[in-house]
Amino acid sequence: MTKGLRIQARDIALLKDLYDHAALSRDQIIAFGHFASISRANSRLAKLVEYRLVRRYPIPAVGSLQSAYTIGANAADVLADHLDVPFEQLRLAASQDPAVLTLRHTLKIAEIGLAFRDQSKAHGLTVRQWLPERSCRHDYAEGSDTAGWHVQIIRPDAYLCLEDSCRRYSFFIEVDCGNVGAARFAKKIDGYLRYRAGVFQETYPDTTFKILVVTTGPMRASHLLDCAPRGSSVLLATTFDLLHSFGPLGKIWSDGVEAPEGPTHQKSLQERSC
Repeated sequence: MTKGLRIQARDIALLKDLYDHAALSRDQIIAFGHFASISRANSRLAKLVEYRLVRRYPIPAVGSLQSAYTIGANAADVLADHLDVPFEQLRLAASQDPAVLTLRHTLKIAEIGLAFRDQSKAHGLTVRQWLPERSCRHDYAEGSDTAGWHVQIIRPDAYLCLEDSCRRYSFFIEVDCGNVGAARFAKKIDGYLRYRAGVFQETYPDTTFKILVVTTGPMRASHLLDCAPRGSSVLLATTFDLLHSFGPLGKIWSDGVEAPEGPTHQKSLQERSC
């Protein structure tokens, strides 16, 4: 229980972010604006761990001195009054221990979201909306009264909406660590295409979207781009190295028509969205 701890508004905001993102590192928590300094973050996070509002995990990286944080066992009771999420779902999230690969993947998603935020202003863009996986998963019905209805699930890693002075850009983000087979990825792309032709416009404030996949290397990017149907113009790919070197709004995105490793064939998202 949390008796003896005064839960502040910023604690609730942090718990909401931890639930939405599934896990965040200490530096990501600071970058999202929850604390102004490392010392303050360490102090308050230690107190929240003590009261089982958050849980702490070592980050699986060589030389990492940080920890990752998720919501803890007592967070479900606090968040139940602040999120439109079934209590059992909150309790399940508060009791799950992330696997090493899952934790790496989850932290990379948040890292990409922060990178877009940090680079957008210099490119004349505004991040209008950023939705992590738990916020952009969509279970919806597809079919008809005649043929029957079936539940479909769209499960992106994140949704991003950018705006400039002329238009809006919508993207679903997929972080690929190299452990998904081509057939499974192609099936996911097919699901995205059905979603784009169906209920996407009823769900998001835009008419279309592109899928951004960030992966381990140019060869892997090429293989994933081949999973999209020719002419669909839905998938763009880059690598973690290019994203770290030039940022997500640099000339780093390939479309499968041109070789991912060719620097003259890499373009910015705004160029790819024309």
